[in-house]
Amino acid sequence: IGLATAKEAKIIQLTEHQIYPLMLALGKTTLLRFPEKPLKLIIGNKNYFNVENNDTDIALQPLAKVETNLFVYTSDQTFSFNIKVCETCPNDDFVKVQKKIFD
Repeated sequence: IGLATAKEAKIIQLTEHQIYPLMLALGKTTLLRFPEKPLKLIIGNKNYFNVENNDTDIALQPLAKVETNLFVYTSDQTFSFNIKVCETCPNDDFVKVQKKIFD
C-alpha cells in the first residue's frame, strides 16, 4: 500500500495590477484564503459556480467547464483572477492570497 503525500497550500502574493490564473476542477471545491475578510466579490459567470463566503475564505465550486474572471475586494486591495475549469490541468485546492509588499 503506497502512502499518499499531502498537497501543500499554494501561497501567492499579488499587487493590484496582477491577474492570477486560477485552475479549478469539476467536482472539487477550491478555497481562497485572504489576509482580511472580503467586502465584495464579483464573478463573471456566476451561474456556473457555487460560491460561499466564510470569514476570510471564499470557496468556489464549478458547475460547468467554463472560463471567467473573479474580483475580490478587501478594505486594502482588489485581487483579480482568471478562472479556468479544466479536467486535465493540475488544479488549485487551497490558495492563500497575500498582498505583495515591495521593499
